[in-house]
Amino acid sequence: MSLSKLKEIRSILWIILILCIVFFLLLEMFILQVDDINELEKVNDQVEDVLLLNDVGTSQTTDELEDKETILPGKINVNKASVQQLMTLPNIGEVKAQAIVDFREEHGRFLTRNELMNVTGIGEKTVEKLKGLITF
Repeated sequence: MSLSKLKEIRSILWIILILCIVFFLLLEMFILQVDDINELEKVNDQVEDVLLLNDVGTSQTTDELEDKETILPGKINVNKASVQQLMTLPNIGEVKAQAIVDFREEHGRFLTRNELMNVTGIGEKTVEKLKGLITF
């Protein structure tokens, strides 16, 4: 092989190496963005809890509100609601409402909306439709 061919191959290898580094840097940035989105969802849930507490006009914690059997106006408390009350929510019929009550009795209170997806028959779309309509 000639010296010029070797230099050309070396140049191509350097370009490939640089492209690989750029690719992995972009991949790492994407992974960080996905992590940021997950963190933002957690913060959003926390902000909703704070806003709900402000709506009640108190600085009590969610646990203190639970202890006092407080149900926020216009929202269904999934940890206290009966089957009939749960059935007033969109996409929650008698079977899903009973499944929520059964799950709650077996596993304890729900802490977040996303925990409802552990109930048989309730998925991400149903949970999204319940946003703003339920409390814990």
